Amino acid sequence: MTPDRKISSADQTEEDAANWLAHLDRRGLIVGAPDLESIAASDKAFAAWVNEQIEHRVAFLSLMATWAEAERFTVLTDKAPAKAAAERTRKVWPVVAGLVSAAAAVLVAVISYGLIATPTETEARILTYATRIGEIRKIELEDGSVLTLNTQSVLNVQMDDEVRRVQMVSGEALFDVAKDANRPFRIETPEGLVEVYGTVFSVQLQDEGLELAVREGRVGLTPKDADAGTTPVLTAGMVGYAHKAAVRVETPGLDAIENKLLWETGRIRFSETPLSDAVKEFNRYNETQLVIADEPTATIEIGGTFAVTNVEAFARLAETGLGLKTKRSGNTIELSAS
Repeated sequence: MTPDRKISSADQTEEDAANWLAHLDRRGLIVGAPDLESIAASDKAFAAWVNEQIEHRVAFLSLMATWAEAERFTVLTDKAPAKAAAERTRKVWPVVAGLVSAAAAVLVAVISYGLIATPTETEARILTYATRIGEIRKIELEDGSVLTLNTQSVLNVQMDDEVRRVQMVSGEALFDVAKDANRPFRIETPEGLVEVYGTVFSVQLQDEGLELAVREGRVGLTPKDADAGTTPVLTAGMVGYAHKAAVRVETPGLDAIENKLLWETGRIRFSETPLSDAVKEFNRYNETQLVIADEPTATIEIGGTFAVTNVEAFARLAETGLGLKTKRSGNTIELSAS
């Protein structure tokens, strides 16, 4: 649980840097391999800001470097088509450099939601919250808990004097639960029950089962058909998978948990990930759907960090970095090896 929700000066500087990057991109100043001094010479207001404090300069340079690196494909060369390996060094970076600014603008648009959801009251004291495809929404409850809904998610919230209850209908959400020893916080799902008193964790309903990832605190996970007394308790750095009467618990560590929760910032990260799995993840956030045409393409492994809604840029990088072919038809983009 984060005790102070006010934005810090460091956070404000990073937000300002992101806004400046988007502004400069709209003016066409973030092109190729941009030089900070040249950019500053082209915009007096930006020059004043970036030279005002060393923290401003560091934040802006860090953001540019992050996005330059983020939109690069880290491809395992032995898994990609042969022609891609020969062309990768020559072709990938120039294309990526041209996409950095667009990707930055997308991220700013996604993470600047800063909204409190407007609920729909379906019955007494039960509120329903939902997100559309590609939407990420933050909600602050009356007890101080904060819920962040990922794309295509629906949940119902009911607060009373004895229990704080969430019914998760679909999708994924990050829960930052305010401590209240007198009122447990329960999340009811089709796959089981999650119960906490104060912690930070995410719950995702998948095709078969429920995934629980814990960032901090202690969380109990009871599968739907479990026998009494079979509720494992997960702590920070652990992931639990519940389906029917079984729970499988893994301990990948906090770094892995942070990667899982990167969607909170409007990004997704892959590491040695089959292209088929990466495509599935992108399709959760976009009306434009990626389709893989053949098995060799599906098994290519990739790595990198990408804006969740920048599917067009991802497809172009697949062409340039992997040597794949793309075929567009309506709201679909087909990826194939030939």
